[in-house]
Amino acid sequence: MDRSRMPDFYDSQNKEIKMIIAAIFEKSTDLEEFARIIMSMKSALNNPDAFDKWLKNEEIELKEPSIQKAAKKESPRGGGFPAYRIEKDLFDPDYNRDFTNVKDTGRTFTRGGREYFRPIGSRRFAIKVLGKYEDDKWLGSSGDASTGEWPVAYHSTQESNALDIVKQGFDTNKCRRFAYGKGIFCTPDPRTALAYGNNLDYNGKSYRMIFQLRVDPSKIEVVKKKDSQMGEYWIVPNEDSIRAYGICCFPVD
Repeated sequence: MDRSRMPDFYDSQNKEIKMIIAAIFEKSTDLEEFARIIMSMKSALNNPDAFDKWLKNEEIELKEPSIQKAAKKESPRGGGFPAYRIEKDLFDPDYNRDFTNVKDTGRTFTRGGREYFRPIGSRRFAIKVLGKYEDDKWLGSSGDASTGEWPVAYHSTQESNALDIVKQGFDTNKCRRFAYGKGIFCTPDPRTALAYGNNLDYNGKSYRMIFQLRVDPSKIEVVKKKDSQMGEYWIVPNEDSIRAYGICCFPVD
């Protein structure tokens, strides 16, 4: 991998995106890995067509993730949103929540001692996690971290990783973004996570999915907005300190 020259699409991006691309380019092991990471944040690029042209010129073909393929097929177990294309029995529908028409203007919420930004505009499908760990205090809603409650964060990933996260949780061995440190990246702001998500087509409509998480407050390393450019990030050093408990599906207009 020749690191002496940045990819052609780099020049058509703004300063903030260039910083992110440069960091990913420096840490990627090869062009295909680099291309896959950029593909996951394609919607945040200033000129995505330039990226597509670069892929073609470099003769890099990225296969469609298996979960996205499955979402285009009818399934007798499926629900009305692509989240259920994973495996319906992994979800806990009693805790699903529809945020599509909710307004939070002027309201503030707290979880685990940190501000909680609800995934407004989405439908959240709850992952079955009650009783999975030593206790359920981490899922509390009092806002008080002293009770063992963990704050809320969000994470976007490639569709090919979604099933493993739902079934087994996160795996630091699969972490590939090193722009701001080594670990699992997440953000308290769902809008920031959405910027790195991919569209998923289902029944003629497009959606974008992000995971809703709880994070051990003692393990959070904060990357401030002024440093991350794209919004505040948290870096979590190990998979035991971050737990997915929902998938938020946002319709794409």
